[in-house]
Amino acid sequence: MVHTGNAAAVAQLAARATCTSGDGQIIYAGSLPRTKIIKTFRPSENEFKRLYDKFSNTLKCPCSQVAIQYSYFTNIDVKFHEVCESQFITQDWIDSVYHVNVSIIPPNDVRTVMSNFWQFIRSFCNLTKETFTDAYTDFNATILLTPVTQSQFFIETNVEASLNFSVTSAVSNLKRNLFISRETTLVNGFMSSLATNYHMESVYYASLPNTANFQSRAKIFEDKCVCSNLRGCPRPVSIFDLNTKSIETNVTGMIFDCLLVDGVLASSLDCFYQSSCLSLLQNEAIIPIGVQPLNASSRFTQTTTIEQLLNAYAQAGIFNKFDGILNDRNISSRFPMNRDFGTMLNELLIEDWISNVSYNNYFDKCAPLSCSFTIEQKFDWFYVFANILGLYGGLSVGLKLILPVIVSLILLTLRQISNRFRIRPDCQLAQTNENVKSNSE
Repeated sequence: MVHTGNAAAVAQLAARATCTSGDGQIIYAGSLPRTKIIKTFRPSENEFKRLYDKFSNTLKCPCSQVAIQYSYFTNIDVKFHEVCESQFITQDWIDSVYHVNVSIIPPNDVRTVMSNFWQFIRSFCNLTKETFTDAYTDFNATILLTPVTQSQFFIETNVEASLNFSVTSAVSNLKRNLFISRETTLVNGFMSSLATNYHMESVYYASLPNTANFQSRAKIFEDKCVCSNLRGCPRPVSIFDLNTKSIETNVTGMIFDCLLVDGVLASSLDCFYQSSCLSLLQNEAIIPIGVQPLNASSRFTQTTTIEQLLNAYAQAGIFNKFDGILNDRNISSRFPMNRDFGTMLNELLIEDWISNVSYNNYFDKCAPLSCSFTIEQKFDWFYVFANILGLYGGLSVGLKLILPVIVSLILLTLRQISNRFRIRPDCQLAQTNENVKSNSE
């Protein structure tokens, strides 16, 4: 019985030691940072934004629809250079500055080029609008791939970058087309409608006295520049004395070239901000009566851009016939004051655009069914409690199964030892009795 009690005590001590060791390990494990995955189903837009603000690094919300067209959630409001919305590009204005008999006027006289100057600006305005429309159409047809729901900032940034890429590509195409058109005109020697680069001459031959032959000849200027060269002959637009064909003065900022389009692209409208220049144009009946120069307190300079110029015209009521030509006279241009028209054309005459992104429409199209994110817990009391409870429960079951077997084995061994000690004295007593009996006989 003493041995049995000792075995039970040893078992209890072993179990207690095991539990103590297990408790320490569980508590240590519970103190370590633990990653926990949390899932939520069918999140709303507000819930997604709240989760993204807190768990942006691990948040994943797979989209039900991965491919979404930009047109579904994006709208662009574009503002072009205000000259493109003015009456300066209307037919009434163009007709009012047109001079019929330009054949007797030098090609670089302001009366020759003024009407065509504004026709080119009108054409460029229409061209840039069409170019942007084509770019915007391509942009709208572009598909945004988002396997997981993206933040509002990501979507807005992506829209801006994609639209910039579409417009940049459109500008490259526009510049290439203009270059090809210009080079084709120069190489083939096409004559402009105003004969600014070539003119027709009649040639008579003695052998054919009653026959006149016509051939084109390139314009040659006083400095011996010939319009047949590919670089053109850029020079200031001037006001000529029609009798002597001598230059009276130059029109500040306006440039003439053999191809009128080259002159327009290189020109600014400085003249329209100088009282002396405006007076000259009025005296020559080149512009309508009533033009007033900008006052000295004007925020504009002599190199102000077209839009700013027209803006100032509206404020001063310069053209009585075209009063109120601008939509908003307080809008300033983003272009520098000395920006030439050609450089502005390379930017599609766009003052600004606003990308209206409907994140709600994007989220509805994406329609995430679930979201998952991970968090870190530095000490998980529930983990410690559950594992300790499990450890004790497991030992109890194990000891209940094992200890009865061990105790039974110990008891069986002790019983066998005890029986062995009982048999040996009986054998010795029987042997002694036999010896006594034999001696008595």
